[in-house]
Amino acid sequence: MATTDHGTTCVLLAPSGKPCDARGELDRRGWTFHEVHDPLPAMAQLCLLDLELATGQPDGGPVVERLAMVVVEPQDWPQLPAMLTAARRYVPQAALWSYRDGALTELSTTEPARDPPSNDVVPSSGQPASPPPPGNDRAAAEPPQISADEIDMLLDDNRRPDR
Repeated sequence: MATTDHGTTCVLLAPSGKPCDARGELDRRGWTFHEVHDPLPAMAQLCLLDLELATGQPDGGPVVERLAMVVVEPQDWPQLPAMLTAARRYVPQAALWSYRDGALTELSTTEPARDPPSNDVVPSSGQPASPPPPGNDRAAAEPPQISADEIDMLLDDNRRPDR
């Protein structure tokens, strides 16, 4: 049974170009959502919403009482464990949810380890990926982390004096 929770604002991380039934579920719950199609901007949006919650709504928009992130088809995002770790560290009060097979469920505090990507994957540079050096299997299996400096840069962008 869906609940109405009008004070919740969330970031909806959904694949680009695919139908997304999660919007309907969030509408039924009365949640306001910001749809994003990439994990790094999703994390940045969550941090900005947290900043708005802490400082108040500058534009007189809806009152944000609770924050959430909803990840559509979490198994499709290889960066998910790193993003969840960052979200728990930088926005610990945000609820983390997944939307999969038509159901909205809370994400567990630890996501299962993922298999490292195969070496057949062609990265965005267009060059085939080379195998990791021997003895460096752990580094190859870990997705890149979002650093504190990157989060600070995203949050402080509008406050820079040169803007």
